[in-house]
Amino acid sequence: MQYIPFQNIPIELSQVVLGTDYFGTTRSREDSFRMMDAYTERGGNVLDTARVYGAWFPGGDGASERTVGAYVKERGLRHKIVISSKAGHPPLDDMHQGRLDRAEITADVDTGLLQLGTDYIDILWLHRDDVSKPVEEIIDTLDGLVKQGKILSYGASNWTAKRLREANAYAAKSGKRPFAASQIQWSLAVCHHIADDTLVQMDTAEETFYAASKLPVFAFSSQAKGFFEKYDKNTLSEKADGRYNTPDNVARYRRLKQISQKTGISLSALALGYLLCNRTFPVLPIIGGSKPEQIADSMSILDTGIPEEILEWRKKQSKQSLLRCGSTVQK
Repeated sequence: MQYIPFQNIPIELSQVVLGTDYFGTTRSREDSFRMMDAYTERGGNVLDTARVYGAWFPGGDGASERTVGAYVKERGLRHKIVISSKAGHPPLDDMHQGRLDRAEITADVDTGLLQLGTDYIDILWLHRDDVSKPVEEIIDTLDGLVKQGKILSYGASNWTAKRLREANAYAAKSGKRPFAASQIQWSLAVCHHIADDTLVQMDTAEETFYAASKLPVFAFSSQAKGFFEKYDKNTLSEKADGRYNTPDNVARYRRLKQISQKTGISLSALALGYLLCNRTFPVLPIIGGSKPEQIADSMSILDTGIPEEILEWRKKQSKQSLLRCGSTVQK
């Protein structure tokens, strides 16, 4: 496992992050604990949750945060685990209604602290942007939460490069803390149909910004909802089929399958390795699964090492993306 220093966090972050969106709901407390054990036993130390996780299930509001908080407390890991949580998610019945007022962000943080059973959140993310809000107001709110000791650092989830650039320019000008990282959707398989237009996906323009700024990217849906493994086994759900079953992604599957057959490394592990080996800016893929064995399988790439074929694939793809925007890849 490689570890990455992070703004105002006393410990370095493991490059692989564990997503916990279904913990405490469709994943029982016991199963969730086993998955977190499988992750931490392999060197992982970043648990990614959110104020909204679980809210789409009856009685599930706060379930993920409570489960993460209970695990960290029972295992005695508070100073060894980085808790990454999110605030400011729009109402579930109107994804275009912003919730980034100072009062709304603060209320989400205060509730999250109670659910997590902790007195600070290591990294707070704004779950969505609200482009009607000036970046100055948003940065001032977040910087104030750091000064109050409620959060140690903050990032932006589903923000465009343009808004990130504006926010961090204001932070630099005013002496405030900038966004320390970004969370966007990114995997080897490209999602071609996103029903939620408030999500931001990695593309050529976004990649150019990250390569220039070196802002770390936490990549969610980093394994494309298990597309490669499920396509291989003909077990794609209707939703995954609609999002990922395209000629380009099938071509990627075939190439990945050849590498898997040659190396004996699983498709999921290779897909994770594709992001881990990025060299133009830090990438921290967020992984998930429904059982501990899937976590162990994904993280097996840390033991086997990333095959040369994957390293060359990512290097070539990165170079092509940046050249299309007239940029230069850092060697």
